[in-house]
Order: sequence, then C-alpha cells, then structure tokens
Amino acid sequence: MSPSLQIHLLRGCTCGALLLLACCSVAPSKATAAGASQLLKRIAEFPEAERASWRAYATRSEDLRRADNAFIDAELEQLGLTEFTPAPFIEEFNFDPTLPREWFASAEGRAMADAVLSYQAPCGGWAKHVDMWTQAREPGQAFGRDGRRIATIDNDATSSQVAILALAWGATGEARYREAAIRGVRYLLDAQYPNGGWPQFYPVQGNYHDNITFNDNAILNVLSLLRELEAARHPFEGFPDDLREEAGRALRRGIECVVACCVKVDGVPVGWGQQHDILTLAPAKGRKFEPIGLCSAETASLLAFLMTLEDPAPEVVQVVHGTAAWLSATAIHGKVWDRESSGDLCDGHGTEPLWARLYDLETNCPIFGDRDGNVYTTIGEISEERRMGYGWYVTGPQAALDCVEKWRVRHPLRGTVSGD
Repeated sequence: MSPSLQIHLLRGCTCGALLLLACCSVAPSKATAAGASQLLKRIAEFPEAERASWRAYATRSEDLRRADNAFIDAELEQLGLTEFTPAPFIEEFNFDPTLPREWFASAEGRAMADAVLSYQAPCGGWAKHVDMWTQAREPGQAFGRDGRRIATIDNDATSSQVAILALAWGATGEARYREAAIRGVRYLLDAQYPNGGWPQFYPVQGNYHDNITFNDNAILNVLSLLRELEAARHPFEGFPDDLREEAGRALRRGIECVVACCVKVDGVPVGWGQQHDILTLAPAKGRKFEPIGLCSAETASLLAFLMTLEDPAPEVVQVVHGTAAWLSATAIHGKVWDRESSGDLCDGHGTEPLWARLYDLETNCPIFGDRDGNVYTTIGEISEERRMGYGWYVTGPQAALDCVEKWRVRHPLRGTVSGD
C-alpha cells in the first residue's frame, strides 16, 4: 500500500480493555429527515445557479437515509425484534496499512475481511467505534454505535474498510470483497458535496456534522484513497476504469475545495479550521468544546498532502507557502505541556516545538473550549475533564515543516494568484 494512503493507526490498541460490549441495548429510534431539512434551508442561501445541484444532493441523501431505515426495519420485523442488539465497541479501529496482502488469505485475515464486509451499511459506508477485527455482524445487530446515524468518514471509517476489502480481494480473488469495496468507493463519491467537500456523516445528519470536515483527517483520508484508486496503485489494481476516472474527477474537485477553504489574512493563505461552512467555506464550530479557529494539526496534514501533488497549480503553490509560513510563525519553542499537574506549559529546553491545537482567527493566539460552549484564552480556565480529554497542544506539524524547504526549491512562490 502506498504511503500516501493516509491511514496512520496501528493495530496495537486492540487490547482487551478496548474490546467492550455495551451492556445496554441500542434504541431503534428512527433518524428523522432533519439532516436533509437543514440542508434544504441552507440551499436557499446559495446563489440561484448552484441550488439545483445542492437540491439533487439533498434528495439523494434523503433517499439513501430512507433506504437504510427500510432495510433495518425489515430486518428487525423479520426477527420479531423491537431493539437492536449492540455493536461491539472499540475506541479506535486500528488498521495497520503495512499488513501484507497475503495475510488476508490466512484464516485470521479472512475472518477480519468477513467481519468488515458484514458491517457495511446498506448505504455502502461504515460506522466508527465498531470492533471489526474478528466478530461478524449478526442479524438484528446495530451497524454502528449511534443508532441509525451510521456511515461516516470520521475516525478513519469507510476509507479503512475499503482498503481492507481491496486487499482481501487481491489475496483471495473472491469477487464479494471487490464488489463491497466498489460499493464503499461509490458511497464516498456520492457523499461528496457539489462544492467538492464532504460532510462528516452521509446521509447528512444536520448540525455540525454537515460541515466540510477536515477534523481528524476525515477528508484527507478520502482524497488519499481516491488518488491511489485513480492511479491503480496498491491495493486498487484491477478496479474498473470508469470508477477510477470518477475517483480522479472527485479528487480534483476535492483539492479545489481544500484550496478554496484555506483562510487568508491580507490575501495570504494561513491555514484551515477543523470544519468549514458549506456555503461560506469559512471555519465553523464543531462540538461545544471545539470553537471556531485555525487548527494547526489539520493545517499541517493538508499542507503535507498538497506537497505530494505532482505539478501543483499556482493556487496550490501559494497555499503551501502561506500555510508553512503560518505554522513556522505559531510554533512554541522551549516548552512542554504538563497536562496532568498544572495543565499549562512548562520550560523544556531541547524539546520539539509545540503548537496549540486551535488559534483565534483575529488575534492568532491559542484558544481553548469547554463543554459550556465558551471560548477561553488559557488552558487553566477549562475543566479538568476537557483538559485531560483533548489534545490542546500537538507536535505533529514539525514533520510537515521538515519537508517544506526542499519543496520550496522545486516550487518557488511567483507572485500572487489572480483574484487575491
């Protein structure tokens, strides 16, 4: 598998402590049409020329939601059940992308591929936080942990499962794995917004879930998969040519959306938020403790991806130069994050640079959030639960910056892009 297929999690976390089954049943409360309804309200704000494509998207999403619910209702009725049995919980579905294709021909590999295939939702995608290592889904069992809010690209979901099934097909030659992988790809293609972005969940669910979601590399994972598929690189050799062509078109639209979402200050690109509004493309609020701001981790990941593009467009070159400069300027040197005692930064000479996770759009200073929905300027102001339960400081951006200098030599900045 190409290193650019960005599924970075390792299998080591599948310890017994994470293989938990919920002790209570999952209520089968039906997902409403709230997601499509909220989207339709936003569509009225779009330029008239764009509304038809967005209405078609909302219609497809609602049709898919109804089909999901019809499948689930029919299965429960056939079994005489009124409630789902719970899906097995896992904090992270940690797929090791370095597993050799041949491993999937083993009994253990086939068991995993079969479990993954069994949890494919009727819409073609997969849920997050579900243990799919060995336990296949049983009839009447929930597809995910959120009732009928199932398929998502969050937490490496769907992109990981598509890659697994492609590997399983290559190892075994069994067409069912290939067919399921293709269904997963078509789910990703169908979920793409008319503007090139992707929501966190599809069918759409409303609220922050509908934002263009860069958080946790959600869109980045999709773009990386589409690039490997278009190029027919491992593990996507032998996939249909028409699917590869569609993947290429979606990839380019996705990159255009990434560039369009990049926040500019005085005409200079600086970075991305965790989520962006589908209409304005401006950074948007996520959960209550995730305020609007520039996000260092997601900016670094998108920067690293853009630097891997061959023959980048002038707009991409400008974005890479600008975001790299912003990350360099916001790095915190000589400090370590003492999360467990004071929760603040302490002197730590000789340590790697730190970045706050979020920076205020106006002041460019670190900001922090809490479950009360307020925004704070020091980490000591937030609750211990949020201080301990969220990554407010990160070190990852340095890896992207380490690659910038060589890239700059090959792609010097040549003035500004027209329209700035």
